[in-house]
Amino acid sequence: EAVSEYTASVQFVTSCGTISAFPWEENFDGISSGIPVCWDNAEGTSTNYKWTSYASGHEGRGLRFNCYNNSSGNTNFLKTPALAISKAAVLSFYYKNPAGGDFSVFYSVDGGAQTALLSGLTGVSEWTLKEQNLPEECIGHEVVIIFKGTSNYGYGDAYIYLDDVTVEELSDCLKPTGAIVV
Repeated sequence: EAVSEYTASVQFVTSCGTISAFPWEENFDGISSGIPVCWDNAEGTSTNYKWTSYASGHEGRGLRFNCYNNSSGNTNFLKTPALAISKAAVLSFYYKNPAGGDFSVFYSVDGGAQTALLSGLTGVSEWTLKEQNLPEECIGHEVVIIFKGTSNYGYGDAYIYLDDVTVEELSDCLKPTGAIVV
């Protein structure tokens, strides 16, 4: 008869399902290296320079892409988990990009083809909130948001920073306007 020893700690990873509860937010505070589980940054032209955890995000930790010790034109694509968008939704995130490496945002409704959502997010030295409605094409699909960093062999603070990514489905109710207080 064999007896095994009891262990008090077990770690495991479950498969990544599609996110359908909104608002959905990733603030990156729960990681100290790499990227969150279920995110992907395997695609790009550089295997050495990818989006990775950074201690000083907008509030708490964030992510950054190295544009400095990185030849111009190297890219890395940071992809969210799949998001089941059922009605009009808005994407918001904080970013800064002091040295001007190209920072663009795309979306995919089929897991492959990427459509541009935002571009020209360069030359921003302070944390800046960016909000963008997702196109109607996203409604009824599993959508992946893609953050693309492209290096420019920048100077000094030559990183692209990202934090507090949120996708929120909009209410079916109209926003009140012309309120009068009596």
